[in-house]
Amino acid sequence: MLKKLTVKTQYLNPTLPANVPAFAKAISIEPEGENIALKRGTIYTIFNVSGGAGYDTDLVSKVAHDILHDSYFQSDNISPIQSLEKAISEVKDKIIHMTNESIHADEPPAEFNIIAGVLWGNVMYVVQYGNAQCYLVHEGDMKPINTISEGTYSAASGVVKDGDVIIFCSQEFGKKYPPSKLLGMSIGEQELLPDEACILVKFSVDTTFSPNETIDFGLPELPRKKEPSKILKSLSKMFAKLKTVKPVSSIGYSMGSASVKLRRRKFALTPHVLTILIIVALAISIFFTIKHKRNNPIKIAGQEKESVPAPVVEGAAKVSDSQDEEVFYDIKIADAEANPNGLAVFGNAVVVTDSQTGKIFISDQTTAKFDAEITTAVGIKNVLNIKGKLGFTDGEGYKVYDLVDKKIIENYKQSGLGVTSA
Repeated sequence: MLKKLTVKTQYLNPTLPANVPAFAKAISIEPEGENIALKRGTIYTIFNVSGGAGYDTDLVSKVAHDILHDSYFQSDNISPIQSLEKAISEVKDKIIHMTNESIHADEPPAEFNIIAGVLWGNVMYVVQYGNAQCYLVHEGDMKPINTISEGTYSAASGVVKDGDVIIFCSQEFGKKYPPSKLLGMSIGEQELLPDEACILVKFSVDTTFSPNETIDFGLPELPRKKEPSKILKSLSKMFAKLKTVKPVSSIGYSMGSASVKLRRRKFALTPHVLTILIIVALAISIFFTIKHKRNNPIKIAGQEKESVPAPVVEGAAKVSDSQDEEVFYDIKIADAEANPNGLAVFGNAVVVTDSQTGKIFISDQTTAKFDAEITTAVGIKNVLNIKGKLGFTDGEGYKVYDLVDKKIIENYKQSGLGVTSA
């Protein structure tokens, strides 16, 4: 059964005046369209800004929402962490300059903090800039999410399971309401100060199916049962009309010995019944004779049955149980030591890989001739066509290879990857 994670959110936002020198806000940002939501997820974020000047809270919140939405969901980067970092950078540069006109030179510079996360499948990706707090609640145990610093940003990722809760909160909120007490207390938004905000994201497994979903169990399609022939239908009707002769028993009692005598009438084979049985046997014989001839046609000497060629899909390798079938290419002609175990098809090329040696072989589809690339990747597997680029995993992590420029254009170092797809 297919399963997917559903999300429930709870926001703890303070009641904000129109203009304040510092405030925090928790929001979620969804894309326009279900297809984008399935591919890119939903952004769950909390940010706070502070400085000597005042901020229009409604305007700043609107700007943060729109910039995060446009920058993240319109990004062409296949990495959610890099897409989030780019979106956070753009919103930071815009908001720290959005003070009112009363700013003075002796006032301290604006400070911006933000933490954001997106769910891809069952993996949560988190990116943080500045000071904020994030926690994971799993099976009753609460622990901070340890992010790894990358310059001015820090990031983390991990698999979430049914019942897990992720908490994002501002630093001031975390000091006043520690997460260990947060889940067991009730907090009113009127009790929160302007710079105290929090968002709780709970994950649960949904096993229901929408009308658009189809279930594929991967089982071979069973042949449909053939309808009975007209002959068998006629025979069934004939058998239904026959009356079975029931045995008749007579019981006699002997007063002296109390013995029981049982007499049974034998089945009478009348001429009428005999005629019906002969007709039934003849019909069955004719039926199986015709069926045998259809399955095994008589071959006339000097004539061959014309074979119908199977349809051929352009660019696809031929697969057949016959040893005489011609294959697209034997990779060992290009490299006798090659042991290919990966295949990816592109618009005008076919790529074959050898995980043991790390070699990458490329051939044009019109002419079967595989040439080895200079670039190698030991342990290469999970090869995939990503918009004309070759994506794969190797011993170092996940990489994207440009078949035209003959070089690695994206490299994500992560050891221990299993089955992977972009």
